[in-house]
Amino acid sequence: MTDLDFIKALRLYGEKAAYGSMSAQMESLIGEVLGGGMTKEYLDRRYQSMVDAFLGCTFNPVSNHKLVLSSGDVLNIMNNDDAKKTPCAQIKKSNGKTLYFAEADTRLMGGIALNGATVNIYESASGIYLPLITNAKDGAQVNIYCDNVALGTINNGNSAQMTIEVKKADKTFSVTDSIENAGKLIIKNSLASSKIPVCDLTNQNELSLVNCVLQCKGTLKNDGTVNGMVDVCGGKRDYENAYYTVGSQLMEGTGTYTDLYFTSTAKQGVKIAGTQTVTNYISNPNCRLRTGENIVLTGSCGVANNKLKSAVTLKAYSSTSDLVFDNLVRIIGDVELYGKCKFNDTLYLADTANQFTLHDETNVKGDFIYDGGSIVGGEKLRLYNNVDINTGSPSLTNLLLVGKKPQTIHMAKPMTVTKLQNYNTSVGGVTFDNTIKVSSVLDSGGTYNYQNSENIVLIDNACVSDHAMKGDISAENWTCTESLQVSGTLNAAGTINLTNAADVTTKQYKQSGGTLTVGEDSTLYCEENFIQTGKTVNDGTIFIGEDGKIASTFSGGTLKAKGDLMLAGDFAANELILDSKLPQKFENSSTTNIKNLTIKNDSRSGVEVNSKIYVSGAFSNQCKNLVHSENIILSGDAAYVVDGVTKNDLALSGQYTLKAGETLTVYGTLSLLPNATLSVQNGAQLLVVGDIRADSASVSVESGGSVYVQGHSVSKSGTWRVDGSMRMDEYLDSFSDVWNIGGDVTVKEDTKMTSSTVGGNGVLRMMGDLMVSSGTWNKPNVVFVSKLPQNVSGSSISVNQITIENSSKSGITFDSTVYYYGNCINDDSIIVNPSKMIAKS
Repeated sequence: MTDLDFIKALRLYGEKAAYGSMSAQMESLIGEVLGGGMTKEYLDRRYQSMVDAFLGCTFNPVSNHKLVLSSGDVLNIMNNDDAKKTPCAQIKKSNGKTLYFAEADTRLMGGIALNGATVNIYESASGIYLPLITNAKDGAQVNIYCDNVALGTINNGNSAQMTIEVKKADKTFSVTDSIENAGKLIIKNSLASSKIPVCDLTNQNELSLVNCVLQCKGTLKNDGTVNGMVDVCGGKRDYENAYYTVGSQLMEGTGTYTDLYFTSTAKQGVKIAGTQTVTNYISNPNCRLRTGENIVLTGSCGVANNKLKSAVTLKAYSSTSDLVFDNLVRIIGDVELYGKCKFNDTLYLADTANQFTLHDETNVKGDFIYDGGSIVGGEKLRLYNNVDINTGSPSLTNLLLVGKKPQTIHMAKPMTVTKLQNYNTSVGGVTFDNTIKVSSVLDSGGTYNYQNSENIVLIDNACVSDHAMKGDISAENWTCTESLQVSGTLNAAGTINLTNAADVTTKQYKQSGGTLTVGEDSTLYCEENFIQTGKTVNDGTIFIGEDGKIASTFSGGTLKAKGDLMLAGDFAANELILDSKLPQKFENSSTTNIKNLTIKNDSRSGVEVNSKIYVSGAFSNQCKNLVHSENIILSGDAAYVVDGVTKNDLALSGQYTLKAGETLTVYGTLSLLPNATLSVQNGAQLLVVGDIRADSASVSVESGGSVYVQGHSVSKSGTWRVDGSMRMDEYLDSFSDVWNIGGDVTVKEDTKMTSSTVGGNGVLRMMGDLMVSSGTWNKPNVVFVSKLPQNVSGSSISVNQITIENSSKSGITFDSTVYYYGNCINDDSIIVNPSKMIAKS
């Protein structure tokens, strides 16, 4: 019998090894390639014959029939009292009858149908194996009092209640094949902890493990609830590690586990094919889970050692621990983390996420994918890798980027954050592929690198913490109250306000529409270009290092430019300064009315003024070459020339007064535009090196004042009152003017009077010819003085006193009549046609 027991045990081991190896082959690549029932049958026959050949015999069970019990029956399995302790069985029927039979281990090979009955396994000297236990009624009970008990398949169906209990603390049992539960199955050991091995587990209802750990080495399919500890521990059987095996476990279903452990050593880990929820505790120190995100932690589920190796999903979850996740974590529903958590791989907020709340520092070493839900405590979210924001309404109030390699921030739509912090230390820095608006603080913008930084938009009262920005930046409806230095371009839109004495320095400033307001004591410094299509209200200073293009209105403040100014809107700065060592151009297709104008240009080509500039205040010209200087017009009553000198032309259109002690020197042409009024007071001097040209202007030279014109003098429809002195070195051409001469007017070349009126008690001294065409002469005093021949022609004139001081041989010729009412003084000058000189009383 001892040999027989050995053969039986050896046979059982051989059957298990053969079946396991065959199954593994069928699951392997070889099995998949070959496939089909014929292959399986061949392998089955081959391994069966190998076992038979090895043993030299064929072993068959005594009975293949299932033992069917009824509710109330009790089956007791024990040892005989003989010397060999062979197993036997006793059945106490519910009707009071008792049955006995020997060789229980072989006679029960067909299985047991409990139907609510009770089985007590008291003892078995060499162990006992029950290949099948089924139950379909409530009240079924299996009590185990000994070791070496193996149950093949446990099948509890029909929503029945069944209990398997270890009754002694140091005893246990194993399930060699599977547990199949469609009812309420309880496995427990009230006296000590037990580890129950099982191959496959199928649960469709409720499985409760009391003080037991269910060690599953095969496939788990759970569509119900498993209360207690389940250890997924495949890969520990010899044939599973053969070279031809797939080497993986499978978890299926959509059920719930309270406590789930992963210790599987299968080469390809555990494949999670369905969604499994864990409510109390999970442990996975080193097992690979394929599609591990199908494991869902909920409630306040604990994590072994606060670290989880595999991917996982958090749903309706809360934790106070400092958790570490080594793989993908998916967020669903409401999740709240109170500890310092670390995500070493991707953190994914699914579109089914509701609210993700962080109470302490949270580090995301992998990618951060944001598809839905809101984030509370986002300022504690430290992001080391790429960010992918796909939700249309993100609520991330703070974006903290701390990577050591380049990071890309992808946003499906523009988003707004309260605070953007960039501590990325890589050379490539951070790239934004869409617009991100910052409403409060942009932190460390001047220390770390950005790509596409123009996608960062400052709004509201946002400030830059270290007052510097590397690269470009944008602003929209923004109020700046602090200094800022931008190494690239500041792109603006909407309403931009620089207040609180803010100084903003940028390489270029570009604004599309809206309004730029530069407050008092504030400065906008553009190292290169200033391009503005919106309105500019300036109470401070705008500096343009190169060219400026302004396509809308500009008012107030100071504008200083070192390049060209191309304007297309009403320009009304308080002060315009053109200051450069390179050629400059000024052009405005609209009107330019400024208070003060300063031109400082040292280049040979100078400044080209291609449109009119009306100056109502101070005009300072220190330009070597002012092209089209006639376009600069002093128009206001308070207008004046700084230092009394302009190197080029000067035009006046309003009231201009030279006060006592003041001197104005115009090295170009002085133009008096219609309605201009020029007053030279007593003790004041006006020197025009070029011409003087007046059109419908009024000139008044008070007694003691003087005007000296070295070029031509041309006047039309004007009024000239000269009580001081006026000297013109070249010709005088007067048309429809009124001359009231109370002082001394000297014309060194020819004088042409057309339809003009001349009068006064002063002296008109002419050193060239006089040509008169109509007009009125109200008896002024005239002097003809020259060393060259002179001629008087045209219409007759009436004068008071005439003095002739011509020392030339040809003398003076009168081709027109001169009526004189006073004296005619002649110092022996030769007079041709003296009859034209007629004395009148």
